[in-house]
Amino acid sequence: MKKVIALSLIFSGFLAAGAICDLKVQDVQNQINEATAHKRMQEVKGLQKALKELLDHCDDQSEIGEMQNKIKKIEFKLSEAEQKVLEIKKKGKLSKLKGAERKVETLKAELLERKEELSKMQKL
Repeated sequence: MKKVIALSLIFSGFLAAGAICDLKVQDVQNQINEATAHKRMQEVKGLQKALKELLDHCDDQSEIGEMQNKIKKIEFKLSEAEQKVLEIKKKGKLSKLKGAERKVETLKAELLERKEELSKMQKL
């Protein structure tokens, strides 16, 4: 009986939250099922708490706003990293150049990934 009630609550929240939140709920539920199958009860407990939080507080516009903020932060970090590369080149410190360029490339990849994620979110 408790399982039926819990599932009813999950699916009622599932339908009200919006497409983005629905996907997040589905992902957490899949993780709960996986952890349960492998008898990782501590993990199940934490995931159930995360699921409750999602059902209580998730809304699509907030999720989109958070992703936009993440993108702005990455863009800022990327700008700083690119500036550092220029400074290193200007000073001629070739030993530090590869690491700085690698950081720029990593940030560019992360930025692209987040922008794609935002685009998918906005299409839902």
